[in-house]
Amino acid sequence: MAGRLVIGDVRVRQVVRGDGRRTYTVVLPGGEVHRAADGFLRTREGGTDRVYAYLLVDHLRWLEFVGSLWRR
Repeated sequence: MAGRLVIGDVRVRQVVRGDGRRTYTVVLPGGEVHRAADGFLRTREGGTDRVYAYLLVDHLRWLEFVGSLWRR
């Protein structure tokens, strides 16, 4: 990710919190946070949220590929 902006694809974004902790969320093509995924990721322990975020992105991309609708 290294600071570059990616538009047009669901992706994982690292968020650096005010206290220095790093968390991860799922971002939609327009740049907004996927609220359902973000809500789920906030309940995960530090260190596992990154793995879950990438798994969620894979699943959301698969849903889009097969033509299934998913809520934002």
